[in-house]
Amino acid sequence: MDEYGVAESWVKRHVFCFSHFLGDALTGFTSHNEFLIEDRDDRLVLYNPIVNKTKILEKDLRAKHGAAKIMERRGFTNGEGEETTTGGVWREAKLVLDCVGPFRLYGEPFVAACVEAGCDYLDISGEPEFMERMEAVYHEKAVEKGSLVISACGFDSIPAEIGLMFNSRQWVSPAAPNRVEAYLSLESDKKIAGNFGTFESVVLGVANADKLAELRRSRPKRARPTIPGPPPPKGSTIEHQKQIGLWAVKLPSTDATVVRRTLSILTENPNGLEGVSEDPKHAEKRSSFWSTIKPAHFGVKIATKNLLGMIGIIATGISIGLLGSFSFGRWLLLKFPSFFSFGGFRKEGPTEEEVASASFKMWFIGHGFSDSKIGEKEGSVRGNGRMKNCIYL
Repeated sequence: MDEYGVAESWVKRHVFCFSHFLGDALTGFTSHNEFLIEDRDDRLVLYNPIVNKTKILEKDLRAKHGAAKIMERRGFTNGEGEETTTGGVWREAKLVLDCVGPFRLYGEPFVAACVEAGCDYLDISGEPEFMERMEAVYHEKAVEKGSLVISACGFDSIPAEIGLMFNSRQWVSPAAPNRVEAYLSLESDKKIAGNFGTFESVVLGVANADKLAELRRSRPKRARPTIPGPPPPKGSTIEHQKQIGLWAVKLPSTDATVVRRTLSILTENPNGLEGVSEDPKHAEKRSSFWSTIKPAHFGVKIATKNLLGMIGIIATGISIGLLGSFSFGRWLLLKFPSFFSFGGFRKEGPTEEEVASASFKMWFIGHGFSDSKIGEKEGSVRGNGRMKNCIYL
């Protein structure tokens, strides 16, 4: 590993595309420059990218045929007799969903290919530096090509945004929210274990925190929404939220960043962003919905039912924060994730049984004012007209 965070210095990457595998999860093994892959038709395929040849070794893996029918396919061509390239594959697609992280290592080539081809791109990234860098680099080109590039379309940060929007819409004028706090509780009747890719993304996020700060300084300032009342109080490190029966600590997650970006864009576009070829009926629905979203300060806390559960969470955060800032520390974290996360993350990831038994709950507790004008005077007048609501997702 020559330079941590640069994929080419420590990971050998293989990129090959051909239409009959498009959309599949190409997982398998490599040996002597050949790739052993299970395709979408449940066939065991041996692919040699050097000569662009495939051999189907097993026709139907589920049926487990005794005799394997061998068939060779040579390079694929387009309608003009030319070999299909990566760009050609993207041009055939309407939408590409990228689920392979860490995205700061593997995501940009797919964003670039989609933008160049004019197809839409979605991912499940929870990495602010990657998302903001892709916007800075590819926004103008994406507008030119008509490509829609959207990140954070998974656990980060769909539940958080939906919860914030739903909570804010419950404040009927003249009432207005000041802040909404999300409490995330992970539940399972088995041991909860996180995916190693998530752990690696967090470690890399700490390692590249200075790059994110530098990127933000270089970008134009975003509009700030007008929120009634003072900024949220700092509060204690560990909070006991009696209303929902949980102990909680602040989680420096992507959710807060994504929500702030959404509220900033909404400040500049109070009726939401206009769609391509939008008809009047849809425009009316868009305007009526987004005009009901009220801005609020937003934060996320990870919660457990007992105080003892906070110890492992805090210890994991301290380990990543201290060791993630230098190269050898990152090597230790990624070499022994289970040790430094106190069993919270494993290289092999959770088992299927652990995944099936796991679930999460998010509570959204809003604090605000019965009249937004009270919030405007909150800097000098305190104690009157305060309200709170709690929503469970």
